[in-house]
Amino acid sequence: MYLSRIYIENYRSIKKLDLRFISGKNIIIGRNNAGKSNIIKAIDLVLGENSPDYNKSENITDSDFFTLNGNKSSEIIILCELTRLPHEDLDYEALCKCYTYSIWIEKGEKRRIKKVAIPEKISEIFSSKNLENLPKGSIHYIKPKPNDGTPLENEIGNMYSFAYGFRATLNEDGKVVKEIRLFYRENDSSDWIMSFKAPFRNELLQSAIIPSFRDPQTQLRISQWGWYGKLMKHLTQGYEANDELKGALSTVNRVAGEIFSGISEKIEQSSVAVAFPGTKLHFQFNTENRTDLYKSCVLYVDDGYKSQLTEKGSGIQSAVIIGLFNYYTQFVYTKSSALLCIEEPELYLHPHARRVINNKLSDFLNGNRNQVILSTHSSEFINAPDSMQIILVRKVENETIANRIEIRKIQNLLIDNNQNEIFFADKVILCEGFDQYIIRMIADGLYPGKMDELNVSVLSVKGKDQINQMSKHLTDLQIECYVLADFDFLLRDKSDDRKQYGEIPAHESLRELGNGYFCQPYLFGTNGNSILGSIDKLRNSMKAKFPELFYTAKSLSEIPDCTEKSQIVELLTELRSHGICILSGQIEDLFINKDDFQGNKLGLTDVYTAKQKLNDGTGISDLFYTDEIKEFLSHVFDEPLKDGDPTEEEIPF
Repeated sequence: MYLSRIYIENYRSIKKLDLRFISGKNIIIGRNNAGKSNIIKAIDLVLGENSPDYNKSENITDSDFFTLNGNKSSEIIILCELTRLPHEDLDYEALCKCYTYSIWIEKGEKRRIKKVAIPEKISEIFSSKNLENLPKGSIHYIKPKPNDGTPLENEIGNMYSFAYGFRATLNEDGKVVKEIRLFYRENDSSDWIMSFKAPFRNELLQSAIIPSFRDPQTQLRISQWGWYGKLMKHLTQGYEANDELKGALSTVNRVAGEIFSGISEKIEQSSVAVAFPGTKLHFQFNTENRTDLYKSCVLYVDDGYKSQLTEKGSGIQSAVIIGLFNYYTQFVYTKSSALLCIEEPELYLHPHARRVINNKLSDFLNGNRNQVILSTHSSEFINAPDSMQIILVRKVENETIANRIEIRKIQNLLIDNNQNEIFFADKVILCEGFDQYIIRMIADGLYPGKMDELNVSVLSVKGKDQINQMSKHLTDLQIECYVLADFDFLLRDKSDDRKQYGEIPAHESLRELGNGYFCQPYLFGTNGNSILGSIDKLRNSMKAKFPELFYTAKSLSEIPDCTEKSQIVELLTELRSHGICILSGQIEDLFINKDDFQGNKLGLTDVYTAKQKLNDGTGISDLFYTDEIKEFLSHVFDEPLKDGDPTEEEIPF
């Protein structure tokens, strides 16, 4: 099984969210307080290791209900859909050890819920009937009810889709009332069948959910239904009646060492050794509790100082817990798949250790037999394996929204360039090459701290042709996208006509950003089509009147005084006000002192030179002509220019 879908309504910062997951690695990214943790907590609420008697679990309060403008919602709904993998066979023996569940029979038919309406129907399902009020004979029991009921495998043996629906409501007294229901169906086209009670979710999908606040006492609590308790019980089976344990307490830890030597060595070698060299694991027994031997297990870690895992740092706690759960799924819980859900695995780890943990998470997938869902701020976890999905989470007007990223479409543009910062940005400025360093210098000089305060990132693409591709990806992700480019981006295109003017580099022009870009409300409002029309009209006129300059001009100064030149000046000014900065020349022409610029094209040496001068006390306006970029940035930052600020000046290109 794997978690294929979660539907959340009115939970914490989430008004409504419908997410699909893949069976491999799912990475949830986003800024602080965007709502990533709330998605993980919602999964934990339904699929975590709660007591089978769900109502006894203190896992939700009235503060968890979505509130907007002081109005608190009265109902939380969470639906976790599980999909059975082709290789899986359910462990019916283990499932039958769980509680009885039953099906409501209505007019001779099982209670069916249409697939398309299941989230909307949950309230009706929960509120319409309960076991006590159902007419006699309307309940169909599934084993293990004694002497009655259908064998479990006969009922669900052919089912490949399961779902747990959770509902919490606030009554008139402000008390939280909650219930959980099971649904299942044969295939994607069949209806859902509703069950009244089915507390065997940890047998359908065993999960380990590790929150950002590491608490081994909670995450490794030993209980009969939790994975760690099952692991300890499996390892200690047969030792409960051991005479040596009963008769000689002094030898208990020696025997414990023998019992756990295999698992200790495997975890030390796999998950812990690289990130934490020399670390050893020791399992011991609390000799005061000999009723159930497995409940007496205590885990010690020796990393130069031997102490319980609870006393170690979050990094080593994460590594050990991941290693233990991986061992459990490989050697104990082998019939079905498992879910490892972890918040911020990078906490308190240096970069190399982060990559080690990421590799161990990939190993846990076991050929996509198991599933990983993690939330992170770290680029070490955003790479491009064959089976990975990135989910971008953002908060808009205090409400969490999410978008799935098609990783294969952007991995060459983004992942290989190590530009993962943009996933956490609200706004992104696209530019070419080393231009990113110049615009950062100018932005930091004119608007100190604004780039980071407003979550603005600068992304350098390999060439102007990639501006079009990247802008489309960003707009699809609902990330505001802005452009900084040299003058030739305004006019030039890839037409074969350019060949008659020599070896002129060919690239896409501003026009190739497409209609979708110019229709973005945050940039153009309702004026996008008008501006696009002006661009088309100007380019056609320039190409007809000045065909060579259309392809060769690198600055406004190369164009003779004419109507078209005046139109270009007006267009450049208007574009800057809409977040597109087409320079009047090239980025190199922004340097006031040409001695600061070495060679024909901006290079890293020039960036270093400029940066050193700034560090030595040179003002940004003494180093660069900044007016065009200042006007552009004022719109990116939503800060209108002050009275008296020049909006344009003669720049000697």
